Amino acid sequence: MPWRVEIDCILDIPMDRAWALVRQPRTLTYISAPLLRFRPIDPPRWPEVWPKTEPETKPETESDTAPDRARAEEAPGVRYRVAMAFLGLVPMGRQWIVVSFPRAGAADPPGARLVRDNGSGDLVRMWDHWIIMVPRSDGRTEYRDRVDIAAGVLTPFIWAFAQVFYRWRQRRWRALCRREKAGGPA
Repeated sequence: MPWRVEIDCILDIPMDRAWALVRQPRTLTYISAPLLRFRPIDPPRWPEVWPKTEPETKPETESDTAPDRARAEEAPGVRYRVAMAFLGLVPMGRQWIVVSFPRAGAADPPGARLVRDNGSGDLVRMWDHWIIMVPRSDGRTEYRDRVDIAAGVLTPFIWAFAQVFYRWRQRRWRALCRREKAGGPA
């Protein structure tokens, strides 16, 4: 059974700008650094923007709205093989990052946008990470990281690392938003 990490924050930028940033691999490298570094292997370079796959058109059913299940209309993700290093120095194996953009379901908040990395790797057989972004009436963005982890006997240790990692990422997100508001480069 997977272990879950779920962490929320408020991003002090509008939803459209937050969405544009989350679609860029350079945002992933910024918010993860220096705690975790990713080096693309296959393909050997990041795209400028994560490609958006088109979901199948299917009628919504009861099972599509379950908040903890993948949406039935989700398209297969685009796969990226990466090498990971803790603090850029300690190898942590290879991981598949499998990016998709599921449609929000009836159980999601109004206006929600979703990103999913349904990855796996050398240390982790399941790394099902969802980013859920929701516009707020005050012009800011609700941001949630939710990841389900399964790694056999390593699960408790990787879950503990993920608790730290996603808090770090959200701290870096907030710093990036401050730079954005100040007019600095993203």
